[in-house]
Amino acid sequence: MLKDIRMKKIVEMLEKKEMITTKEIAKNLDTPEVTIRRDLKRLENMGKVSRIHGGVTRNQKSTVSELTMDEKRVKNKEAKKTIANKAFELIEQDDVIFLDSGSTTLEITTLIEKNFENNLTVFTNSIDIINKLSKKENIDLFIVGNHYRKKTGAFIFSGYDMEFLDKISISKAFIGANAYDEEFAYTPAGEEVKIKKKMIEVANVPVLVVDSSKADSISIWKISKMEDFKVIVSESKNNIMKSLSKKGVEVK
Repeated sequence: MLKDIRMKKIVEMLEKKEMITTKEIAKNLDTPEVTIRRDLKRLENMGKVSRIHGGVTRNQKSTVSELTMDEKRVKNKEAKKTIANKAFELIEQDDVIFLDSGSTTLEITTLIEKNFENNLTVFTNSIDIINKLSKKENIDLFIVGNHYRKKTGAFIFSGYDMEFLDKISISKAFIGANAYDEEFAYTPAGEEVKIKKKMIEVANVPVLVVDSSKADSISIWKISKMEDFKVIVSESKNNIMKSLSKKGVEVK
């Protein structure tokens, strides 16, 4: 049996039963226990299960589902404002930045709209950010994406690739996430994850802006490894942030 099929079947078993032993899995799948242990380690690394002595349990991390932009705006507003103030300090004259679609990046945009008077180039996939910055004379504004998602107010790419983004020099990319653990940042929005990944790839300084309520939770799509961000901005330094700081990530 192929590895991916085995792993899928293990997850399906755990949907019916909270805990299952390694021996039981091996018997059900007619596979040696040593192979099953390797599969369980992979599944744990993916955030899908938690290994215990002699077996495995369902992952206890909460799984985050997709919210509308209106729902996001009212959650953890004070934390997002604190994060926005810290992130705003990173923006410099003549920067070329990317502002991801999201409620935290919208708070950053509000500060740019009110307080930033130097020249700035902004790439964004957010209709709310476009509306806020469209009348600012000092800002050169570019829209990323060609198809509008009403649920989150984000533009995505539909029908053509993103190769042109490889030609752009982005100084800082401010990326949002709906969930994170020590390994990965996550989003439930599969249609938006490609833009997030690409901007992390092309930016000189990829910046994750995320509040602590999203800690130790997961969602269906992995945006990136946490260590791929050069800077992480949050309103408080929890154990995950402290651990990442020790690994060389700048945590603000």
